[in-house]
Amino acid sequence: MNRQETKCISLDELSLKGSYWPSSKESLANVLIVHGLGEHHRRYEHVALAFTEQGFNVYAYDQRGHGISDGKRGHSPTQEHLHDDLEKNIKQITERSDKPLFVYGHSFGGNVVTSYMLKNGTANIKGAIISAPWFRLAFEPPKIEVALGRMMNHIWPAFTQSNQLDPGDLTNDAAVNDAYKNDPLVHDKISASLFVNAYAAGYWCIDNASKLKISSLMIHGQDDPLIDVHGSEDFIKNAGDNVSLKVWSETKHEPHNDLKKDEVISYISSWISSNL
Repeated sequence: MNRQETKCISLDELSLKGSYWPSSKESLANVLIVHGLGEHHRRYEHVALAFTEQGFNVYAYDQRGHGISDGKRGHSPTQEHLHDDLEKNIKQITERSDKPLFVYGHSFGGNVVTSYMLKNGTANIKGAIISAPWFRLAFEPPKIEVALGRMMNHIWPAFTQSNQLDPGDLTNDAAVNDAYKNDPLVHDKISASLFVNAYAAGYWCIDNASKLKISSLMIHGQDDPLIDVHGSEDFIKNAGDNVSLKVWSETKHEPHNDLKKDEVISYISSWISSNL
């Protein structure tokens, strides 16, 4: 394994740390992975290594407030800060390589990637993989909680509390769920501003899906107890023919980590190869 450490500095001077896995054969494409809420990029190492076997250079970074990157755990002042962080990483890759770039965002990362593309365009992105994207939660929070979140966003946006995630909701693989539970780089924090902004951005993405013009693959587990699979289906209804959806049966929130992970990763690899 030939992993190299990466770093870029955000517009507000946070150090965003990540990794680069070079292709094990002739390079065909670059893939940038954007992780979900509370986790970190090294949980995607097996995905990255599988991609390198297909001729893809793989990059990933810890979002602000996550993993080994700077920032208060689970906090981002605005959605635009997350977009700027993503753009910084995209720019760093495109300055290094002229190979086509595919951006792969999971869950909260799928929310960030999709809202970025719909608002900022896709000039430097060849295609996107959007995994179990946070468009709509599988459980609708009580209206009072949403109202309190909005109030706290005005009063104390950096206020954090537990996201109450149950590791058992991630996959059907107990070993994966236990590893998540015991991972020192995983946290359960979410700030008022991050919740309010991501919650609103998810619904906005569905309403504006027709603006996504590049080839995009959306994947989702049929049994996802965290993110509503019907939100992905509604996005597809509003999007053009350039966006496709693959739903995996007997799969929870993390298709790339669940019992069908090898099949899922192979499917994504084949999709990238067919869209070079």
